[in-house]
Amino acid sequence: MFENVDLLTKDNLIRHIQKKTSNLSEIATLLQTNQNSLILKSFLPLILAYFEASLIDTIKEYLLARPYEILTSKKVKEILIDKRFAQNRNNFEEKQFKEYILEEYLLQIENRCIKDKIKKVRKLLQIEIDLGGNDWEQIRESIARRNCLIHNDLISNETYLKQAGAQAEEKLQINSLYLVKIITILNNFLLKIQEAIEKKYSSNSNIAVIERLWNYFFENQFKLKFNDCWKEENGIVVYMGPSLDGLKGCHSPRTICLWSAWMSFFAGGDLKNFDTIFHVNEKDRKIYFKKLIFFMECFEKISFQSFTVKVYDKP
Repeated sequence: MFENVDLLTKDNLIRHIQKKTSNLSEIATLLQTNQNSLILKSFLPLILAYFEASLIDTIKEYLLARPYEILTSKKVKEILIDKRFAQNRNNFEEKQFKEYILEEYLLQIENRCIKDKIKKVRKLLQIEIDLGGNDWEQIRESIARRNCLIHNDLISNETYLKQAGAQAEEKLQINSLYLVKIITILNNFLLKIQEAIEKKYSSNSNIAVIERLWNYFFENQFKLKFNDCWKEENGIVVYMGPSLDGLKGCHSPRTICLWSAWMSFFAGGDLKNFDTIFHVNEKDRKIYFKKLIFFMECFEKISFQSFTVKVYDKP
């Protein structure tokens, strides 16, 4: 899915943060009844893993919806220098090549520290994230404490003191009070990111994405102008456009094929008119196959499940 169609929705972009903050809150509840020292220690890496995953998943969601931002950036040149790519370049088809670029870009992010991941979220999504406040300093210390737990059995050393910064402590321990405190700070930090995303992408609604995708397929053709075919009623995206019978005679077989494919996804309809795509010359088939493949990938990679859609024939 690499067409320059903006498929980013606010709801999809924040869903990973919502899920992870919910997970962290559940862990905080569990901690209130658990006092086993060994189990409590094991929770700190888990808690930070959820925090880190929320950042990575948000970045992935953004790139799934806007892959062209990376594929047209100078970052591609850096990846192309990679010897692994240079050795196999001739084996890549165009789609595989682009997938490779995105996978390598994400891999580079995943291999960076948590602070760098936060900076990437800030830069990629163009939102403000405060890395100078007390919340970040507390998070920084918890990361250092986790590293000290894994590598030095919670014995404070120079590495911990350097990594922990202003919040460093001489005597380290991990108890339920400490863990609940860190969860609260992590959730507050993530909720601030969520608020920034909701403000920045408030116009990226479900219906806005449907409009972009619809216009890519039908280019506001006669009888298929978006504003004449779709509207929003109480949170439901409603199709008010013409039926199949209303399209016949006014549109080409290719357009009817794409319309049938669209309705099969959104309304569970059949594809009895799908074969009309084959009743064209080879050049046109390539163009419309490309659109159909892109359409299927949209529904494979971008979550439209949260869209409440209703389709019916216009009276």
